[in-house]
Amino acid sequence: MDSKKLILNYLVLLLGIVLAGCSKVDSNNMASIEYVITNMFTCPDEILNEYLEKAIDEIPTKNEFGVYSVLSDTVHGKKLDEYLFDKYNKYTTDSTYKTFLSNWLKSLQFASKNSGYKINVSNLDIKKVENFDTDYTFEVELKYFTDDGTEKTKKITGLARCEEEGRLSYLKVNQTYYDLLNEMTEKINKEG
Repeated sequence: MDSKKLILNYLVLLLGIVLAGCSKVDSNNMASIEYVITNMFTCPDEILNEYLEKAIDEIPTKNEFGVYSVLSDTVHGKKLDEYLFDKYNKYTTDSTYKTFLSNWLKSLQFASKNSGYKINVSNLDIKKVENFDTDYTFEVELKYFTDDGTEKTKKITGLARCEEEGRLSYLKVNQTYYDLLNEMTEKINKEG
């Protein structure tokens, strides 16, 4: 074999290895995004809500210093933190895990439970953003039932980023998410 063919074969092999590595990273990232979004928008999560409600019931107690407890200091708050850590931490970076839980997950799950809404993901489409190695857009179609049994759908779009392979480091959703959250919150406030 002459040297030109050898170099060409080597380059083709090297290109194949690089492309295979990229598709593996994309596959791991997309799987993590799918896991987080699907679990986030499948509401209510009965285990999460059981721990959350029991932790809220425990808050009026004072600790040994006479200070009221915060949610994570309660017995069930710690169980809730363990449950969420086991369920989500391996799919998110550490900083995103903390932000994700305080800003998104607990609010959505608690609103779903208290409004009587049942939410499921009926379709999820994730696409890699061209020219950005870590960014992915998504469109999630939700089918949900209000407390009176009315079936509705909403499409939520957003951006997800995985700066570490297979771990979500950023999640942003469009206004439709907040509209759904407000709809559930208004329902709770009318009844409350």
